[in-house]
Amino acid sequence: MAESTTTRWIKAPRSRVYSALVDAEAIATWLCPEGATSRLHECVPEVGGHLRMEITHAPGPDGTRLFDLVFAELRPDEAVVWRGSFVSDDPVLGSEMQLTFTLQDEADGTRITLRHEGLPETISVEDNERGSESSLSNLARLVERGAGA
Repeated sequence: MAESTTTRWIKAPRSRVYSALVDAEAIATWLCPEGATSRLHECVPEVGGHLRMEITHAPGPDGTRLFDLVFAELRPDEAVVWRGSFVSDDPVLGSEMQLTFTLQDEADGTRITLRHEGLPETISVEDNERGSESSLSNLARLVERGAGA
């Protein structure tokens, strides 16, 4: 299983960024990378609550991935940890992964770091990083609007 780390500076306070990491409507807006579509099935932002969402990158049955993640850790204004897997009969895609979002103050804004651990080997690290960069760009646009940027 592979790992990847993506970071981005966002011109908004940590509290605003954290709020977007735990709000169902916000997640449905920012998590889907550019060029894809998504459908949020469930989002219960509490420790033990589920985030179940499908993202479609391409037409056909292999172009849509459904994932089921659990909010494993919530540290207000500091970190959010999701654990879970893609919903799949393929044991590689169905293996557990962890996504950790950490927030740090930096130069009138927030440095967000997204670390994927246990990334299934059938997903390239480069593709995952591109998708993560796109999602974090969406997140930045969403929260910077609210910060008056």
